[in-house]
Amino acid sequence: MMAVAAALAFAVVAAVSWLAVGMAQPVASPTAGRLAALPSPSAAPSTTAASPAPSPSIAVTPSPSPSATPRTTPRPMPHAAGAPTVNPAALLAARPWLAWRPSGAGRVAFYNLPAPWIGGPATDDVAVYLPPGYDRSPGRRYPVLYEAPTPYSFWEGETGARFTLDALIDEGAIPASIVVFVDSGSGPYSDLQCANTYDGREWLDTFIGQTVVGWVDAHFRTIAAAPARAVFGMSNGGYCAAILGLHHPTVFGAEISFSGYYQVTAVAAAEIPFGYEAALMAAASPLDAAGMLSASERSGIFFLLVADPYQSFYASQASAFAAVLARDGYPHSVLWTGIPHGWSQVNAEFARTLELVAAREVATGVFR
Repeated sequence: MMAVAAALAFAVVAAVSWLAVGMAQPVASPTAGRLAALPSPSAAPSTTAASPAPSPSIAVTPSPSPSATPRTTPRPMPHAAGAPTVNPAALLAARPWLAWRPSGAGRVAFYNLPAPWIGGPATDDVAVYLPPGYDRSPGRRYPVLYEAPTPYSFWEGETGARFTLDALIDEGAIPASIVVFVDSGSGPYSDLQCANTYDGREWLDTFIGQTVVGWVDAHFRTIAAAPARAVFGMSNGGYCAAILGLHHPTVFGAEISFSGYYQVTAVAAAEIPFGYEAALMAAASPLDAAGMLSASERSGIFFLLVADPYQSFYASQASAFAAVLARDGYPHSVLWTGIPHGWSQVNAEFARTLELVAAREVATGVFR
């Protein structure tokens, strides 16, 4: 089968520190008491986005260009002391969801939530993918994947997101899951790093990590526990995924970064939402923020980094962050791929990253 074959044919190095922790207790909705003001999916959602999203042919907010000179050898991946190299086939041997594997097509609905900014549109677009079988299985609850900050239209146009998710679920490569796409591109900052900005004009970090998660848990049949939630993104979304995981360790249990960066000062535009204030930029840099969590919080978040070892910028960022994760005892994996930053990389590695997150969910008891 397509996705399983991709996992077995591991052409990249997967360096993993895998810490299996017990299943966390369900967390209370972080926005309890404030959800009444948010729209309910019981009202008919729009079948198309409320406002036209940019054409999928437009690139994601650009990160700095990597070196034009390719490396002659892949950058070595640092391992944590004694960390095993995990065989993905072994991790995926247990697929408890096969017992209730659905078939057919999922669906995507669009909702407008009160915008997390001042000085822009009054609402923000949130797209929710509901997997095959969701409407036919009213008693079943589902893990949730969150994507930020790229609108669903980009993911659908560049990766065929709905069809891809349908296929992976249909063949049993991953469990049926809800996937939420949060668009953060309409506020006053054009290159926002999923941040609570220094001037209080935007609060994307709180919006994604608390408001949206609370709204989704309140209105859809989710497994409302951190091990059953993951956040992912590409480029600046890769940065967002890492920092959201670190800022909300009791909300997210895994993150996937496709060609992300992990130091705010490494990207000139990334400094703007923090007003160039050193303390704010450090708190918003995964390389620094990783050391601020407790040992128990660190063990609960799995980081999955994807990078091309021949692109010096992304390779150096991934290597530096992986070294910090290893030093600080975070479960993590790095997938070195020969495909550079961009949608081609996402298309090539999306299935295997979701499979590894699903394996992490099994290891942490999500499906018990």
